[in-house]
Amino acid sequence: MSETPRPLARPLVLGGLRLASNLVLAPLAGYTDLAFRLCCRAHGGVGLAVTEVIPAAALVRAPERTHRFLHTSERDRPLSVQIDGGDPALLAEAARRVEAAGHAALDINMGCPVPRLTRKGGGARWTTTPAQAARAVEAVVEAVSIPVTCKIRLGWDDDSITAPALARALERAGASALTVHGRTREQGFRGRVRLERIAEVVAAVERMPVIGNGDVRCAADAERMLRATGCAGVAIGRAALSDPWIFRDSWHYLRTGSLPPAPSFAERLAWVRRHFAHLCELFGERRAVLRFRKAGCHYARSMGLDKAYRRRMNVARDRAEIERILADVEAGRHWARQRGERSPTRPAPH
Repeated sequence: MSETPRPLARPLVLGGLRLASNLVLAPLAGYTDLAFRLCCRAHGGVGLAVTEVIPAAALVRAPERTHRFLHTSERDRPLSVQIDGGDPALLAEAARRVEAAGHAALDINMGCPVPRLTRKGGGARWTTTPAQAARAVEAVVEAVSIPVTCKIRLGWDDDSITAPALARALERAGASALTVHGRTREQGFRGRVRLERIAEVVAAVERMPVIGNGDVRCAADAERMLRATGCAGVAIGRAALSDPWIFRDSWHYLRTGSLPPAPSFAERLAWVRRHFAHLCELFGERRAVLRFRKAGCHYARSMGLDKAYRRRMNVARDRAEIERILADVEAGRHWARQRGERSPTRPAPH
């Protein structure tokens, strides 16, 4: 008899940390602050959220510059803090501070393609030196008792696909889990995610959970990632910027094979306003407005708003101006298309 397939919706265990779902809010620089994490968590389905990346050197040497990235609350649990850097000693010390602050897990950024990080030996630069990366992870694992995870890419470029070897080395070094973005550093965010390459990483490790990442834009994509790669979980990042309901939808679909009712336009607009209010509480008006300019434009995609809305949002100067823009949206002045039964970011599963 054939074996019963493992359920796609299942808890995920990272060392001693058991997550309620196998869906992870991926770190996104400039976005995954407490305000946005609470928006995603409120709808359900998020097993773990990860902060935006924090330089280990700044966390150790200038903690006053990084404290706002560590803001959390009882509703923001469990939380993993992502750090970056090319110095194993600094990574270990930053990890100690993360653990001392009471956070549930620590993630090391070994996949970001941004030159600002790779030039300093961090981010995706680690994919070029698996042995050194493993030693760095070993130093961090020895420094703390919380789970230590890593996020990597397939490799530096198509001529140096190192992810399988790197994954084996990181598992031996004590990493509790590994998130793999299915592109190389050279690709950045261009081209397609290569699920077959993520599957090679899954096959390369013994017991360490591998979490797939990249091009997951709807519940059907989450299912495809799990089925095609055999990975233990899915990390969702950019798609959540326009549709924070994606975790709720994906978790429901993985469990039942169907989607829950789509949020109404009024519900979406209410959450846009709540997100902005959270930002104002967290950062103060001036910084909140600057951060919300980007976030507000992402919401336009799932709400069907026009280019004039984006132009106004991009140059908004204060809280009152953003509230006027959202009031105009509520009055129907920026609707680019008729409201439908389903959001454009929620295609029917196939």
